[in-house]
Amino acid sequence: MQSSPIPNDTRPSPPSDTRDTVFPGGYIGYQQPALLSLVAASQGYLPPDPAAPFHYLELGCGPGATLNGLAAANPQASFVGVDSNPAHIRLARTAAVDAQLDNVDYIEAAFEDLAVESLPLSDYIATNDTYSWLGPAAATALHGILERRLRPGGLLFLDTLSLPGKAPIAPLWYFLRKTTESRGGDGESRVIEGMRLLSCLKDARSRYLTQNPPAAEILDGFLSHLEDDKTRRQWAHQALAAHAAPAYFPDIRDRLAAAGVEFVGSTRLAKNDLDLAVPAAVRPLVDAVDDPALVELIKDFCLDEQQRKDVFVKAPTYEPEAAAAFLGSHFHLVVTGDRDLCRRRLAALNLPPDHPLATEAEQIAAAGPGSGLAMGGLLARAAQASEPVPAIPKAMIWLLDAGLAAIAKEPPQPVESSGGPPGVAGAFNTRALSAAMAGGETAFLASPVTGGCVPLSPADAVVLKLRVGGGESRATVAAGLHGLSLPLDLAGTPRPGTDLHERDVDDLLARFDSMIVPLLAALKVLAPGAGRAP
Repeated sequence: MQSSPIPNDTRPSPPSDTRDTVFPGGYIGYQQPALLSLVAASQGYLPPDPAAPFHYLELGCGPGATLNGLAAANPQASFVGVDSNPAHIRLARTAAVDAQLDNVDYIEAAFEDLAVESLPLSDYIATNDTYSWLGPAAATALHGILERRLRPGGLLFLDTLSLPGKAPIAPLWYFLRKTTESRGGDGESRVIEGMRLLSCLKDARSRYLTQNPPAAEILDGFLSHLEDDKTRRQWAHQALAAHAAPAYFPDIRDRLAAAGVEFVGSTRLAKNDLDLAVPAAVRPLVDAVDDPALVELIKDFCLDEQQRKDVFVKAPTYEPEAAAAFLGSHFHLVVTGDRDLCRRRLAALNLPPDHPLATEAEQIAAAGPGSGLAMGGLLARAAQASEPVPAIPKAMIWLLDAGLAAIAKEPPQPVESSGGPPGVAGAFNTRALSAAMAGGETAFLASPVTGGCVPLSPADAVVLKLRVGGGESRATVAAGLHGLSLPLDLAGTPRPGTDLHERDVDDLLARFDSMIVPLLAALKVLAPGAGRAP
């Protein structure tokens, strides 16, 4: 990993309300370059090619969980992360070194203090869990970075706190911040004290909480997880930040206009399809509105989501024909869910048997994990069904949003089993697998096929880790699972490994061999020649 020059050391001391605690950041799949380009192309804008060399800048990178994963999955590209928290940058750099990544760089600086012209011109800029917490000076600095360092046609991923969805939680954050700001102590201790005060209000049946059930439900949920240090650290960062401010989308759109970026669509693909985003009774209201920002506002009132995950484009040129051609030639759909789940999800579309997409939907469901379908074929059938091009077919949207399919920048490569034990490809994936097994968490493994990370459940991560390199027998894997206290999700029921029966282990291993190994091999998460363990 390359070293970064640190901007001038005369910058103001960091505020104690956010920088004395490490944010428990995890991998954010919405930042995947291929997904951002897919959203832009589906809305008629010619995007950067995620399979070609590109520059990617993350503003507010946290401990680097997302950026390091993207760097591992896109070795042809270069990545830069910026964060003002020294602990975040230390963790990100250490993880990058351990993962042997030489295409990612980290800069410790507030946005106001960045030497902007030293940053590369970027094809993608991303900011997650950051923008809605910025003060005026930092927000102005970020807008300047977009204006000067995002290429024309480049894409911005922007996560924001959304109104009206976030309205119930904003008063709780304000109360927690103001009642503890004079007490001193680190972020976690302030959260504990603030939650004690809020708990007193709850027990006293505060009128605000009794008259606002969503706020009371949020408070109950947090109180039930107060012993979890990750939850405390998350609230320390989010609730104690002085400038935390949810906003309505038209206001966000107007702020970004000065930086020359224009809204394209959501990385939650169903939000881009009005048939899926709003009730039929609301369509006449939407159809009567010409301003895209007001359409988004109507969607926000219908969906009531707490956070938006949006894509903007710099100096956009609307090229629907070129974008449609790009969409058809540059992307593939990879099936990641099992056949039964895919069939059940697609059946909810209620497509008539003679609908052109009905055959395609059945082919997708029957293909099985690791199988790929070219976007061009999906679009051709969508055109036969008179769906607008370059819109993404609903069958595909439903699978993607359900986590039963993934977007790929190159076709997956089915791999013949060698009969040997599976081996993980790359130092990043080896490290990610070990960390997931140790913490009983989902593993996110880098795939050069998707250009992002593939989630692997804690149970599957345990099995893969136990088998890597040794080809352990079924008995050895079963013993390893029985010795674990972390919860394993079996048939939708979390249970500790100590409670597993022999049939549970057999079912888990059978699913792993028939579904997980072919999928990970096709996505190049496993090393060449990986196969089933005996």
